[in-house]
Amino acid sequence: MFSISDFSTTTKVRLLKALVWSVAIYGSEGWTLRSKEEKYIEAFEMWCYRSLLRIPWTQHKTNEWILGKLKADRELLDRVKSLKLGFYGHTTRKYESLEKEMVQGCVPGYRNRGRQRQRWTDDISEWTGMKINEEAAAAEDRDRWREILRAANPSYGGRH
Repeated sequence: MFSISDFSTTTKVRLLKALVWSVAIYGSEGWTLRSKEEKYIEAFEMWCYRSLLRIPWTQHKTNEWILGKLKADRELLDRVKSLKLGFYGHTTRKYESLEKEMVQGCVPGYRNRGRQRQRWTDDISEWTGMKINEEAAAAEDRDRWREILRAANPSYGGRH
């Protein structure tokens, strides 16, 4: 599909976003994103753009040059973040649901020794700049949560 020269690059980019990225980030609402995974997502996005333009890495073109050639911005990671924040708001607004209990609940017992693993809710706290109880209160109000989504991700348009 990307090797066909009949399509314009804007059409190829739209097909890439609709067909490839939707499959690549399927289920991303449940991911815990560490900096390593964020780098993988950004590298995958640039790899897709390079293959779309048929430019091998041996040509030593910078990522900024590739993005300028396509007149595009990096947006795959922002899309993953907005999906995850939207899912958090959705589950928080549910009344007496298992998902809400899992996200906000406390598991009895002791935590393991050593450095603690990053939790799913740590991403939400980092992106919004709020504590988990403040986030839960904000997510109850749908309009306020949309404003937080727009502040955390300026490219968020209200639909996914």
